Amino acid sequence: MKVFVDLIKQRTSIIAIGALLLFQLVFGIVWLTSYSEVHQRTELATVGFLSENEALKELIDLENQIDFQVQYYDQLESAISDLQNNEIFLIIYLDEEFATNLRMNQMPSIKYYTNDATSLMVESIVTPIMLGVTASIDKMILLNSTGEMLTALDVPLEQAQEALSVLSSGMNSTVENINPIETHAEKMIPLMVVLSSFVGTMVMAMFMNQSVMALKTKPCCKWKLYISWLIVNLLSAIIVGLVSGFIILISNLNINDFNLLNLWLFQSVGLFSFMLLTALFLIMFNQLGMAVNIFLLSAQLVTSGTLIPQLFLTDFYQELSNWLPATYMASGLYKILFTDLSVTSEIGSLLLAIGISLVAILITLFFKLKLEAIKSKKEKRAVAV
Repeated sequence: MKVFVDLIKQRTSIIAIGALLLFQLVFGIVWLTSYSEVHQRTELATVGFLSENEALKELIDLENQIDFQVQYYDQLESAISDLQNNEIFLIIYLDEEFATNLRMNQMPSIKYYTNDATSLMVESIVTPIMLGVTASIDKMILLNSTGEMLTALDVPLEQAQEALSVLSSGMNSTVENINPIETHAEKMIPLMVVLSSFVGTMVMAMFMNQSVMALKTKPCCKWKLYISWLIVNLLSAIIVGLVSGFIILISNLNINDFNLLNLWLFQSVGLFSFMLLTALFLIMFNQLGMAVNIFLLSAQLVTSGTLIPQLFLTDFYQELSNWLPATYMASGLYKILFTDLSVTSEIGSLLLAIGISLVAILITLFFKLKLEAIKSKKEKRAVAV
């Protein structure tokens, strides 16, 4: 029993138990508060609609068919561009063939465009939309607006009965995925990379901070210690970024062709931004900075956009996502691995995060080392007296 009590009394044991409790509290609070309005906010999702036939565009009142925002387009290319950039979640496309089939008493088909290279939740949103839109337009054509639509399309009245018999068999639809992802494992890569990267940098920062604290007791330049820490971070980011990219490259996953050099450089920049962010709070608050990093871990998983789109988060976490590097790292990973889009904006945002963290670290160190110097002088004077 004495051994047990002695073990519990150890400072490191208390810290270990506190860390376990803190993880549960932070994860619970962050996830519950950030996801509290998801179901209400799914209605904010925007669906793109494009019809090549003006008569159909006017007759199909899509906004009354679905509970989502509708963005109308004149060009398919413009709609696909917005879909690629996650500004819309689905494209509903009625081409001229749709109208032609109605005129020719043949079964029309709705075309849908989706994007796999986005949050895991999006698929569960767009699938019911496609089913609902197909059923709604089918019902509208068959029961409510068939006569009006056929007249608008200049279908002779004698062909209307024949058209009704064709339409009664149900509407067809086709789905084209602009960035198809074949397996769930592939879709999970951005989330897993962001998670492993930030957890890894948290642990690394904790041990590196302990190393710096141990060496600060020796007569060496303290500035050189922290600069050396930054150099270690930079070199580690370059090496680990290459290892991570190579692991993805040699995996058996059917990922679209990607440039290893681009992935390596992007991973390295993202890792370095994580390293500086986690180091910043440890330099500020010593080991208590881990509490801030635990909060950041939960917050970045929530706001990165890998699980659910930022649009569905509460206002606070939507704004927070703009300031956390995981948002841009996840976005860049989706683009590099699954699309042909440029990651210039994501690189710029990560470099900005690195710059802000560096400035904050330097300012913190300046004041911290100044205070330590003042404290040291006071102690020497007290000893002399």
